[in-house]
Amino acid sequence: MAANALLDTKIRAWFKMTDAKKDGCMCREDFQLIADRFVAEYNLGPEKATEIRNWLVDGWDKILHDNTCDMKALEADLPLVVAVNAKLGAGEKITEDEFTEAFIQLRNKDLSLAKKSLENMIDVFFDIFDADSDGFIIMPEMVVAMKCFGLESSELVQKTFECMDKDKDGKLSKDDYIGSWTDFFFGEESENPLLTCFAAFMNPGAAS
Repeated sequence: MAANALLDTKIRAWFKMTDAKKDGCMCREDFQLIADRFVAEYNLGPEKATEIRNWLVDGWDKILHDNTCDMKALEADLPLVVAVNAKLGAGEKITEDEFTEAFIQLRNKDLSLAKKSLENMIDVFFDIFDADSDGFIIMPEMVVAMKCFGLESSELVQKTFECMDKDKDGKLSKDDYIGSWTDFFFGEESENPLLTCFAAFMNPGAAS
């Protein structure tokens, strides 16, 4: 499978999994809902709550403007990303196609930026998921975290956890967790174990 085709498949799977309304669209309100779940579940203080909302609600804007303020350059280099960010900022819905194509454009234009942004975001979330602050995520912690994203199936989360837990010690370090998601989104290996976990979301009509 070509790199872009594989990435397309993986991004669409993630979109379907987190599309709470299962209507093929996401808007600012949807991302705000996810952020609010995290704030409530983890009883986050104002600083942490703002950080989470910045990544979830204004994530595209953060990626763009943390790296440059030159809008003309952004519009020329990343027109799909700029368009998605503008629609979300205006309260409009974005489709699965728009989300996926914007992500692929960002990846193809600046892979290092795309990876850095994903890693920075996951780093923030890991510290929240690690409820007892011992430096590791265990299965029950991951079930709670993924439910905030809208993944209600504990069986799916368990399979995902087991794929990430390469040394089978029942816990995930920050490196384990970040590395697994980075490999999933940006790796070109068609046999990535998470592809098997999310297989149901990679087939037409399987988003329910």
